[in-house]
Amino acid sequence: LGYRPIDKHTLDLFHMTSTRDKGVSVRGPLDRRGWAEYELAIGDASGTKSSTGDTQAVYGRVALHPVKGVTVDLYGDWWDRKAGEEWTTWKAEAASLGRSGKLGLLWATQRRTAPGKESRDLDVWSVYGEWAASRDLHPFLWVHVAEDPIPDAQKIEYYRMSPEGKPTVWLTGARIRLAEGLELIPTIARVDYRRAGSAPKPESDTFLRLTFSAKF
Repeated sequence: LGYRPIDKHTLDLFHMTSTRDKGVSVRGPLDRRGWAEYELAIGDASGTKSSTGDTQAVYGRVALHPVKGVTVDLYGDWWDRKAGEEWTTWKAEAASLGRSGKLGLLWATQRRTAPGKESRDLDVWSVYGEWAASRDLHPFLWVHVAEDPIPDAQKIEYYRMSPEGKPTVWLTGARIRLAEGLELIPTIARVDYRRAGSAPKPESDTFLRLTFSAKF
């Protein structure tokens, strides 16, 4: 959908995986008509940090293009983390691109296991909508919803969230085209929470951001 200049992907935002890693990958078409493609990768699960050699990851993806302007993306990964901890993630995403705008829907689930601990499941979903109001102005709304508290959410550097509640991240703003390949993106982000068990509901946070995006 081309929303990377606006904010992080849902799984990256909630620190459930990393959209960047170091390793080896292969990709290609699954048919001659270009209706389907695949991608496989093996990484060291270190993201952008230096590898310590004790973590690894496997990634897989299949993208389907049933009709023009519509993409269905199926993704899965497995992370072997430190101290025997394992994360397994599955994601399904559908996107529609047209002259009047864009619409995207995402659902993902993750299971975390570790020796001597109970397994933990995380479910998240998101909706993205963008309206082409004019050639140079595209207002948007993006909502990320976690159905469970995010472990260690206070350590997420991008948005320091509370691990005590179920977060919902609202983003609204506009993509303003300045010139070919140049955009100015003012954004308002708000993090609300729903109660998790008997813990009190954390207070909401609001962030203001101005992004300058350039493509060369």
